[in-house]
Amino acid sequence: MIPLEPEHFFSAYVVFWFFLLGFLWFWEIRRQRRVTADWSAEKNRLYLCGRCRLSFLANPGQSVMRCPRCNEMCFLPRRKRF
Repeated sequence: MIPLEPEHFFSAYVVFWFFLLGFLWFWEIRRQRRVTADWSAEKNRLYLCGRCRLSFLANPGQSVMRCPRCNEMCFLPRRKRF
């Protein structure tokens, strides 16, 4: 059997926890980026075509877009703040 001294055990234990915390930190940053990605569907960025009733995503900062199905002009309605 390989002898394991207490000093080596505790240093390996500390290194293991640093790697575990680093991995969890990386995972959380990756999850946050995925949540705030630009391609995520938000209700305030959805256009609804009045002609063919297709819902599609808007580009950021635009208030008017053409429907990809019927090429009709679609306007993003302004939301009221209550």
